[in-house]
Formats: sequence, C-alpha cells, structure tokens
Amino acid sequence: MTSANREGTARTLRAWIPAAAYMALILGMSSIPRLAPPGRIPHLDKLVHLGEYGVLGLLLARGFAGAPGITGRRLIAITVLVGSAFAALDEIYQGTVPGRNKDAVDWAADTLGLLLGAVLFARLRAPRSDAAEGKR
Repeated sequence: MTSANREGTARTLRAWIPAAAYMALILGMSSIPRLAPPGRIPHLDKLVHLGEYGVLGLLLARGFAGAPGITGRRLIAITVLVGSAFAALDEIYQGTVPGRNKDAVDWAADTLGLLLGAVLFARLRAPRSDAAEGKR
C-alpha cells in the first residue's frame, strides 16, 4: 500500500468513524426499555428526535462529503436518504424493545433533523467547495 493510499484510507476513516459511532449510540439508546425525555412538555420527544438526527445529518454529510462528485444537493439528498433509511430501521427496532414503540411521526422528525443537519453542513462547507469547484 502506497503512502497516498494509506493517507486516503486514514482520511476516509476520520470522516466516517464519528458517524458510525453516533449511529451505534443511537441504537444503544433505542435498546433502553421505556426511555422517555424527562418532564411533561408535550411533544418534547419529537424535538429530541429532531436534534438527535440533526447531529447525525451533520456527521453523515461530513462522511459523504469526502466522496468524489458528492456536493451541494447531491450531498444533502444522499445524506437524507441513507439517514432516513437508518431512522426507519431504528423505529422498527424500537418496536421490539419492551416499553418502546415504533412511530411514524418520530421517523418524520428524524428525517427533518437529517435534512436540517445536512443543509447546515452543506452551507458551512459551501464557501470552500464553491471556490474549489468554480462555483458549480
């Protein structure tokens, strides 16, 4: 393996390890029976889902941003599609955990969070990308 290949592999791992670790954390939290946000604020769990998956959207977009040709709208779309599929599987899994349930509204909040996180990442990265790509 050449030095350039090792460097590319290391860069890819640095981009993806945070997303993979965070996805493992999400699945770990989904395994906790009867887990609910504290307090009695109506629909607080939907805000928690939005924030939780907003962070995942940032991390996934960071990982996908290293692939050639994935910028702008493509970056956002692939992040939301992959993240939303993960969110759906997470909701299905939660339906098997005692005291937890699968909820389409939770999945919708997850998907919106992914979109917000991906858009935020794309916007923060845009000035660098635009200069490098000739303002595509």
